Amino acid sequence: MPDGVLEEHRRRAFEDWGWFASEVEAGFVIAMPLYCARAAAISVARGEISAFAQRHFPLIVDELRLFVPAHDTRVRTVITRTSGGWVDLWPKWFRQNPDMKLEASQWEVSVERSDADSVADRRAAHEKQANQAAIASELPGTAFDAETMGVFTAAEPSKVVPEPSTAPWRSIGFMALVVVALLVAVGSGALPWLPVTTWVRWVGGGVAVLASVTAALWITGDRLSRWVRAFSVLIALFFCATLGFASSILVSQIASYWLTIPIAIAIIGIYFGWVHLYALHPGVRGLWSMPAISLLAAASAVIGQSSVALWLGSLGIPSAKVAVPGWFHLIVAVATAGVFVTVIVLVGSLCGWARYVGVGGGSLMERAQAFLGVLFVTLMWLLLTVATTLLTSSTAIGSWYAKLDEGGTPMLTAEFFYSGCIVDSGGDLERAVILEGVEGGAWKVAFSEGETETPVASATRIDAERFTVLRAGDADARCR
Repeated sequence: MPDGVLEEHRRRAFEDWGWFASEVEAGFVIAMPLYCARAAAISVARGEISAFAQRHFPLIVDELRLFVPAHDTRVRTVITRTSGGWVDLWPKWFRQNPDMKLEASQWEVSVERSDADSVADRRAAHEKQANQAAIASELPGTAFDAETMGVFTAAEPSKVVPEPSTAPWRSIGFMALVVVALLVAVGSGALPWLPVTTWVRWVGGGVAVLASVTAALWITGDRLSRWVRAFSVLIALFFCATLGFASSILVSQIASYWLTIPIAIAIIGIYFGWVHLYALHPGVRGLWSMPAISLLAAASAVIGQSSVALWLGSLGIPSAKVAVPGWFHLIVAVATAGVFVTVIVLVGSLCGWARYVGVGGGSLMERAQAFLGVLFVTLMWLLLTVATTLLTSSTAIGSWYAKLDEGGTPMLTAEFFYSGCIVDSGGDLERAVILEGVEGGAWKVAFSEGETETPVASATRIDAERFTVLRAGDADARCR
């Protein structure tokens, strides 16, 4: 550290950066808390030191060492009010039940885990330690009162590893067991909703119910209240049925069932990417603030309305002259918002994982390369999303044209774009595709084959004085 740096400035700089410094004979020992992958810790630390030097003053670092602090393996107990005020409105047996939590936490005490075999004995030991610690505490705030407050212990499975750091393989096995149980419950829960034989549905439903009930009772194994355990079983059954139904819809829409596995893995990866991003940049919660949501809604509405105008403009018709209902604009706007949200979710997850594994740490050149790499992937994602959206829109419009050309009417366009008939003054009838305009105007849309699979459409205005427009299947029997 250079000479001439004031002690007060040095202390404030370390505090602003979240570092803890202690002075030794040869200089300072700095504890630098990091949130990143273990393999990237040294690289991230170098990047933090470089950024600190640019903001405050340069540091001469002799040694960087990775240190992983011990985890707190104690049991967390919450002490809440069990009597007094509105809490007295509940029956005494309910509000004094240690599994019930009626008010916000007044105290939170961490105690050493008990190794007793009985659930009741472990709970009693934890409550005794928590009460003793709360009584002896001299912290400011609400005073502890053993008469009006009770202990609420955090739920945990009976087979959980007390100290994960001392038994890593048991911790991995525990997580693997949870994942397998979830896959069994969801997979079997999807069978009753799929078009399979009756006995397969019954077997799948039975396995799903058995897995859900077993998991709920195991997770609440340290709960003494039967009401809590029964309610947990109901929640587990509802959760399994909902996920099973959603999974059946997903499977029915995918040609290969095996694609559901990479989709599930991708969803998990996106989720944890946002966990990392939120931990590293808490400011991302501004994405769901009212100004950001309003901006998204406004942009989606403008782009959605412009998309409809471009589609009608390709037919040579101004959008203001077509009787497009407001709900159709709303559907297009929601679809546009979905595209925006998809891009934000994917890019946000990418940035979260990039920062977590240390991309962007180190020298200025390394940070610039990382920024360009993330920017390149982001642009590729954005272009791919836009191309997919355009392809999906083109496919949807092409399916409308194909159905209309065959004499049918798509559900989404039935109000303003439909199959019908044109009747002249002599009573002659001609089947046609009608695009309805405002104030009684209408256009006849004809289709021709183009270079792509999507038909090419062109519109011709219908003279309202010479022709009458009928909707196919309407009350007029001539166009049925």
